[in-house]
Amino acid sequence: MAANTASNADARSSARRRTLLRGRICWGPHHAISADCAIRDISETGAQLRLPVTQALPPTFALIHILDGCAYEAVLAWRKGEFAGVKFLTKHDLKVPGPRELLALRQVWLALAPS
Repeated sequence: MAANTASNADARSSARRRTLLRGRICWGPHHAISADCAIRDISETGAQLRLPVTQALPPTFALIHILDGCAYEAVLAWRKGEFAGVKFLTKHDLKVPGPRELLALRQVWLALAPS
């Protein structure tokens, strides 16, 4: 089931590139709740995720792009079955120590990052 319709593509402000990357979504106080996901496509402004239908997604959360070592503060734009579209609000570099509020996200990334 393809969630990428022509109307979705027209509404995007930047072109997405197809991927099949490992990601992790984190939410809740201090980003203490997390779940694995697949990043199906990504752009400067958003992404399409694939995750189990049973996995709840809050309206806002952080998406860790494990390979790139960054986290995006994201807003859920749509959800259809196992696919979800997200819009990025901000991007954080997890490869370097940052503000205290990003510490939990950096620790998650360090535990999952390829050596």
